[in-house]
Amino acid sequence: MIVNEGMARPEGSLIQVQRKLAKTMVRNHTNMISDFQLKQILRLLHDDYQYLGMTISIYDTPDQVKSDHENHGQRYIDDWCYKDALNGTLGGYHKLGNIALFPFNHIVKNPAYRKGLMQLFLIQDLFHEIRHAYQRVHMKRQYNTPYITTDTSGYRSQWIERDANRFAYRMVEKHRHTLNAILGIDFRWNSCWGRFYITIER
Repeated sequence: MIVNEGMARPEGSLIQVQRKLAKTMVRNHTNMISDFQLKQILRLLHDDYQYLGMTISIYDTPDQVKSDHENHGQRYIDDWCYKDALNGTLGGYHKLGNIALFPFNHIVKNPAYRKGLMQLFLIQDLFHEIRHAYQRVHMKRQYNTPYITTDTSGYRSQWIERDANRFAYRMVEKHRHTLNAILGIDFRWNSCWGRFYITIER
Protein backbone atom coordinates (compact mmCIF):
# COMPACT_ATOMS: atom_id res chain seq x y z
CA MET A 1 0.00 0.00 0.00
CA ILE A 2 1.33 3.44 -0.92
CA VAL A 3 0.78 6.26 1.55
CA ASN A 4 1.44 9.87 0.65
CA GLU A 5 3.43 11.10 3.64
CA GLY A 6 2.78 14.69 2.60
CA MET A 7 -0.93 14.33 3.29
CA ALA A 8 -2.17 15.07 6.77
CA ARG A 9 -4.02 12.16 8.32
CA PRO A 10 -5.54 11.53 11.74
CA GLU A 11 -3.33 9.62 14.17
CA GLY A 12 -3.84 5.90 13.82
CA SER A 13 -5.70 6.02 10.51
CA LEU A 14 -2.93 4.11 8.66
CA ILE A 15 -3.28 1.23 11.09
CA GLN A 16 -7.05 1.31 10.65
CA VAL A 17 -6.70 1.15 6.85
CA GLN A 18 -4.18 -1.70 7.09
CA ARG A 19 -6.50 -3.63 9.38
CA LYS A 20 -9.44 -3.08 7.07
CA LEU A 21 -7.44 -4.44 4.13
CA ALA A 22 -6.23 -7.42 6.19
CA LYS A 23 -9.56 -8.57 7.59
CA THR A 24 -10.52 -12.23 7.45
CA MET A 25 -12.93 -13.47 4.79
CA VAL A 26 -14.83 -16.72 5.45
CA ARG A 27 -16.23 -18.89 2.64
CA ASN A 28 -18.24 -21.44 4.59
CA HIS A 29 -19.64 -24.25 2.40
CA THR A 30 -20.43 -26.60 5.28
CA ASN A 31 -23.50 -27.24 7.42
CA MET A 32 -21.25 -28.57 10.17
CA ILE A 33 -20.71 -25.13 11.65
CA SER A 34 -22.49 -21.81 11.09
CA ASP A 35 -20.93 -18.50 10.10
CA PHE A 36 -21.96 -17.11 13.50
CA GLN A 37 -20.23 -19.96 15.35
CA LEU A 38 -17.09 -19.46 13.26
CA LYS A 39 -17.01 -15.76 14.10
CA GLN A 40 -17.38 -16.55 17.79
CA ILE A 41 -14.50 -19.01 17.63
CA LEU A 42 -12.23 -16.65 15.67
CA ARG A 43 -12.83 -14.00 18.35
CA LEU A 44 -11.23 -16.33 20.92
CA LEU A 45 -7.85 -15.68 19.30
CA HIS A 46 -5.60 -12.76 20.20
CA ASP A 47 -5.97 -9.51 18.29
CA ASP A 48 -2.80 -10.35 16.30
CA TYR A 49 -4.73 -13.14 14.58
CA GLN A 50 -7.65 -10.97 13.49
CA TYR A 51 -5.82 -9.01 10.77
CA LEU A 52 -3.73 -11.50 8.81
CA GLY A 53 -5.51 -11.03 5.47
CA MET A 54 -6.84 -14.60 5.54
CA THR A 55 -9.44 -16.19 3.28
CA ILE A 56 -10.85 -19.29 4.97
CA SER A 57 -12.74 -21.81 2.80
CA ILE A 58 -14.50 -24.79 4.41
CA TYR A 59 -15.95 -27.68 2.40
CA ASP A 60 -18.52 -30.33 3.27
CA THR A 61 -17.88 -32.73 0.39
CA PRO A 62 -15.34 -33.55 -2.33
CA ASP A 63 -17.88 -32.34 -4.91
CA GLN A 64 -17.76 -28.85 -3.40
CA VAL A 65 -13.96 -28.89 -3.70
CA LYS A 66 -14.21 -29.94 -7.36
CA SER A 67 -16.77 -27.23 -8.10
CA ASP A 68 -14.73 -24.49 -6.41
CA HIS A 69 -11.59 -25.56 -8.25
CA GLU A 70 -13.42 -25.62 -11.58
CA ASN A 71 -14.92 -22.16 -11.01
CA HIS A 72 -11.89 -20.42 -9.46
CA GLY A 73 -8.85 -22.43 -10.52
CA GLN A 74 -6.03 -22.10 -7.96
CA ARG A 75 -7.37 -18.92 -6.38
CA TYR A 76 -8.48 -20.76 -3.22
CA ILE A 77 -7.05 -24.29 -3.66
CA ASP A 78 -3.62 -25.09 -5.06
CA ASP A 79 -3.36 -28.00 -7.52
CA TRP A 80 -1.41 -30.30 -5.17
CA CYS A 81 -3.77 -29.41 -2.32
CA TYR A 82 -6.72 -30.20 -4.58
CA LYS A 83 -5.40 -33.69 -5.29
CA ASP A 84 -4.63 -34.47 -1.65
CA ALA A 85 -8.03 -33.18 -0.53
CA LEU A 86 -9.76 -35.54 -2.95
CA ASN A 87 -7.61 -38.58 -2.13
CA GLY A 88 -8.43 -38.24 1.58
CA THR A 89 -4.98 -37.37 2.94
CA LEU A 90 -5.48 -33.67 3.75
CA GLY A 91 -7.51 -32.05 6.54
CA GLY A 92 -6.34 -28.49 6.02
CA TYR A 93 -4.04 -26.28 3.95
CA HIS A 94 -2.51 -22.80 4.01
CA LYS A 95 -0.71 -20.84 1.34
CA LEU A 96 -0.20 -17.08 1.09
CA GLY A 97 -3.08 -16.34 3.46
CA ASN A 98 -5.49 -18.78 1.80
CA ILE A 99 -6.77 -21.48 4.15
CA ALA A 100 -8.82 -24.45 2.94
CA LEU A 101 -10.34 -27.01 5.32
CA PHE A 102 -11.61 -30.48 4.41
CA PRO A 103 -13.27 -31.95 7.53
CA PHE A 104 -14.86 -34.73 5.45
CA ASN A 105 -11.43 -36.41 5.37
CA HIS A 106 -11.60 -37.12 9.11
CA ILE A 107 -13.18 -40.46 10.00
CA VAL A 108 -15.51 -40.78 12.98
CA LYS A 109 -17.02 -44.24 13.32
CA ASN A 110 -19.42 -43.68 16.22
CA PRO A 111 -22.54 -41.93 14.84
CA ALA A 112 -23.60 -40.76 18.31
CA TYR A 113 -20.58 -38.45 18.52
CA ARG A 114 -19.94 -37.83 14.85
CA LYS A 115 -21.08 -34.22 14.56
CA GLY A 116 -19.30 -33.03 17.70
CA LEU A 117 -16.04 -34.78 16.90
CA MET A 118 -16.09 -33.59 13.30
CA GLN A 119 -16.55 -30.04 14.59
CA LEU A 120 -13.59 -30.46 16.92
CA PHE A 121 -11.39 -31.80 14.12
CA LEU A 122 -12.46 -28.83 12.00
CA ILE A 123 -11.64 -26.29 14.73
CA GLN A 124 -8.30 -27.93 15.46
CA ASP A 125 -7.38 -27.81 11.76
CA LEU A 126 -8.59 -24.20 11.63
CA PHE A 127 -6.31 -23.18 14.53
CA HIS A 128 -3.39 -25.06 12.96
CA GLU A 129 -3.74 -23.34 9.59
CA ILE A 130 -4.36 -19.91 11.15
CA ARG A 131 -1.07 -20.35 12.99
CA HIS A 132 0.62 -20.80 9.60
CA ALA A 133 -0.95 -17.53 8.46
CA TYR A 134 0.44 -15.90 11.63
CA GLN A 135 3.89 -17.41 10.98
CA ARG A 136 3.84 -15.99 7.46
CA VAL A 137 3.33 -12.45 8.79
CA HIS A 138 5.11 -12.45 12.16
CA MET A 139 7.68 -15.28 11.94
CA LYS A 140 8.99 -14.81 8.42
CA ARG A 141 12.45 -16.32 8.94
CA GLN A 142 11.11 -19.61 10.30
CA TYR A 143 8.19 -19.67 7.88
CA ASN A 144 10.46 -19.28 4.85
CA THR A 145 12.86 -22.04 5.91
CA PRO A 146 13.12 -24.67 3.12
CA TYR A 147 10.54 -27.39 3.63
CA ILE A 148 11.44 -31.08 3.82
CA THR A 149 8.74 -33.31 2.33
CA THR A 150 10.42 -36.72 2.21
CA ASP A 151 7.69 -38.53 4.13
CA THR A 152 5.46 -38.22 7.19
CA SER A 153 8.43 -37.86 9.53
CA GLY A 154 9.75 -35.10 7.27
CA TYR A 155 6.49 -33.22 7.73
CA ARG A 156 6.55 -33.67 11.48
CA SER A 157 10.17 -32.51 11.74
CA GLN A 158 9.38 -29.06 10.30
CA TRP A 159 9.56 -26.29 12.90
CA ILE A 160 6.51 -24.54 11.43
CA GLU A 161 4.43 -27.73 11.65
CA ARG A 162 5.47 -28.51 15.22
CA ASP A 163 4.70 -24.91 16.18
CA ALA A 164 1.28 -25.01 14.47
CA ASN A 165 0.44 -28.34 16.13
CA ARG A 166 1.39 -26.99 19.55
CA PHE A 167 -0.66 -23.84 18.97
CA ALA A 168 -3.75 -25.78 17.86
CA TYR A 169 -3.50 -28.14 20.84
CA ARG A 170 -3.04 -25.21 23.23
CA MET A 171 -6.03 -23.30 21.86
CA VAL A 172 -8.35 -26.33 21.91
CA GLU A 173 -7.41 -27.07 25.52
CA LYS A 174 -7.51 -23.44 26.66
CA HIS A 175 -10.96 -22.81 25.19
CA ARG A 176 -12.52 -26.27 25.59
CA HIS A 177 -15.46 -25.07 27.74
CA THR A 178 -16.19 -22.12 25.47
CA LEU A 179 -15.95 -24.35 22.37
CA ASN A 180 -18.39 -26.82 23.95
CA ALA A 181 -20.82 -23.98 24.61
CA ILE A 182 -20.51 -22.46 21.12
CA LEU A 183 -20.84 -25.82 19.34
CA GLY A 184 -23.40 -27.36 21.70
CA ILE A 185 -21.16 -30.32 22.54
CA ASP A 186 -22.57 -32.18 25.55
CA PHE A 187 -20.14 -35.09 25.92
CA ARG A 188 -16.77 -35.19 27.68
CA TRP A 189 -13.72 -35.36 25.44
CA ASN A 190 -9.95 -35.23 25.68
CA SER A 191 -7.46 -34.20 23.03
CA CYS A 192 -3.96 -35.48 22.46
CA TRP A 193 -1.93 -34.02 19.57
CA GLY A 194 -4.46 -34.26 16.79
CA ARG A 195 -6.72 -36.95 18.21
CA PHE A 196 -9.91 -36.69 20.25
CA TYR A 197 -11.12 -39.24 22.75
CA ILE A 198 -14.57 -39.62 24.26
CA THR A 199 -14.97 -40.13 28.01
CA ILE A 200 -18.05 -42.32 28.53
CA GLU A 201 -19.48 -42.26 32.04
CA ARG A 202 -21.08 -45.52 33.16
